[in-house]
Amino acid sequence: MATRLCAKLIKIVIFFLVLGALVSVFGTSASQPADFVPGEILVRFTRGSEGSAAVDRASTATPPTLDALASVIQGLQNETGIPLRAKKLQAGGWVLLEVDSEKLATELFSRISRAEVAVEVKTGSRSWVIIRFAAESSEYIAVQEKVRSGGDVEFNDLIRNLESETGLPLVAKPGESGELELRVDLRELTSTLVLRLKSLCGVESAQPNFLLTIR
Repeated sequence: MATRLCAKLIKIVIFFLVLGALVSVFGTSASQPADFVPGEILVRFTRGSEGSAAVDRASTATPPTLDALASVIQGLQNETGIPLRAKKLQAGGWVLLEVDSEKLATELFSRISRAEVAVEVKTGSRSWVIIRFAAESSEYIAVQEKVRSGGDVEFNDLIRNLESETGLPLVAKPGESGELELRVDLRELTSTLVLRLKSLCGVESAQPNFLLTIR
């Protein structure tokens, strides 16, 4: 009797040890937001829409081709104001889209060049745009203060104003000579783009390209 009871207790202990190990490996905390690939969005079109028909043509072609989606993607670009391209056809009618980083950098350069506060705008490396302000202007001083003392108030106001002028979320790096390096914040843009896509007629669903994380 004691032997059978001991055996049952051992089985129970082993069960909970295995369960705990599985939770530690595969479990994710509800308080931690799922990570995603910046600049990548999954879209599924409403059945019967032009987008859905284009996906059907693309997936049934031999071999499958993304060319059939060209006009639909162009429409999404026009509606959202963000350069996009189709990257991959997925199961269930989903299409993986990505932001065209090169075109986006060109668009940022164009929009920044129209900003009244800019004296000179030039392209940097890896999608950065460099903007120079007039010496002793409030923008120039804000950048200098950020470099010298880490002052955030005027600098953050400057970035918000530039975001408002360009209509794009920005990442900024101040330079010691008063110039400002800017690029588009792809993570923030991805979240904004998902909301814009969801609001469009013909789009059933849109979401970031979430990463599968095993813990």
